[in-house]
Amino acid sequence: MHIQPSQKRRLHLLLNLTRLMWQKQSLISSFTGGRTEHSSQMTDKEAEALISYLQDQGQDNDKDEINKRMDKMRKKLLSYVYEMRWAAPGDWTTALQKIDEFCTGKHGRFKKPLQKHSYEELVQVVTQFGQIYLDYLRGI
Repeated sequence: MHIQPSQKRRLHLLLNLTRLMWQKQSLISSFTGGRTEHSSQMTDKEAEALISYLQDQGQDNDKDEINKRMDKMRKKLLSYVYEMRWAAPGDWTTALQKIDEFCTGKHGRFKKPLQKHSYEELVQVVTQFGQIYLDYLRGI
């Protein structure tokens, strides 16, 4: 059976979302065993396999994006530590140690080291550090 219109729309949407549209012809060729490079000539099973592959790629892209956001939040924590003079600027070892002491200590909300926090937990830690930083600025 030929590709369904809904599959074709989904396929093109996923190619755009995963930024793989430039590889469309080679992807179609590989999923059709070289029979065609055109989505309109795919079978519904071939299209479903390619859609599944692209969905997996999209999930990987989502994971990369979350990791980038988490790194940005960790860097924000480092900047707070440097600004509050808990560590000398550029002294990553001491700064990370101070953050871990805070996170695992009595004031830490989740009682675990920085790298062990989930995305949602890290958002809360950054918010908590932001409040401490504002208190620090009021005290200057």
